[in-house]
Amino acid sequence: MHVSRAYNMRQRVSEMQPGDRISPALPLPVAEAGPLLERAVAVADGDGLTLQELRRIFRPLGKERWERSLKAARISGNITEAAETRPNKNGRPQRQIVFRRSMRP
Repeated sequence: MHVSRAYNMRQRVSEMQPGDRISPALPLPVAEAGPLLERAVAVADGDGLTLQELRRIFRPLGKERWERSLKAARISGNITEAAETRPNKNGRPQRQIVFRRSMRP
């Protein structure tokens, strides 16, 4: 870390009030969760993840970041989506959007 950045950060910390939080700039892959969303779908592998499951996983992002991340993941072409009939939380069949890893060459 550059000396002046370290000094500025220390200065901000010394001026903080109880309950304040430091929010340093995040690297782009962490700031935008598109790559994380793609990775979650890849880890789920064959069964994929439903839209509802992805929303539950990424709920802490907030609505705007979630929508941006989902859009970025769709545009990247690394995931595919399909409408399938799956059991809902009550066990009844329901049409749901399922995301899977794309099998691009």
